[in-house]
Amino acid sequence: MTIEVSALPYATIVLHALKYPAKAVYGLLLGEAKGARVKVNNVVPLAHEASPLSPSLEMALTLVSSRPNGETIVGVYYAPQNLKETGASPTAIRLAQKISAINGSPATIVELQNVKLEGGCQNECLTGRQSNEGSWREVSITASQDTLTTVSLAAQRRLHREVVDFENHLDAPESDFYNAALAASILESY
Repeated sequence: MTIEVSALPYATIVLHALKYPAKAVYGLLLGEAKGARVKVNNVVPLAHEASPLSPSLEMALTLVSSRPNGETIVGVYYAPQNLKETGASPTAIRLAQKISAINGSPATIVELQNVKLEGGCQNECLTGRQSNEGSWREVSITASQDTLTTVSLAAQRRLHREVVDFENHLDAPESDFYNAALAASILESY
């Protein structure tokens, strides 16, 4: 099993965590799953406070899954609240199970390891988990040097201030939780 995360979603995951350093954050992975390969092309930040699977996150799942752009929800990402916390989050597992029920196929979990963000975000900091008959096994995620450079430049430019998650959208409906402007800013660095 391999999980590929391109530069844009990788940077967005890191930036979402940097925006809320004292909170757990969650989001959806968009892309394609073919056989033993999952390719993540985009993400949609969901939450930084609410417990996932609440009515607002159910609404976000419905909105994202019905979006006519051809992207499929392939899993969930999260960054734990505590710096050194690792392991599959029960909340992320429940959200991944909900996504599996919607898609009818196993979902992927991508975890940001907060402790690896030190050093200007230049280190690989994502790990993956794949469902295997009721248990979650760890799968590595490798990032190219170009991806890590993009993430580092986005962090240096303080683009975390531009991240809008679905909770922000509920507070200010004009906010784009798909983060089109942020994507353009990240890709300028690429």
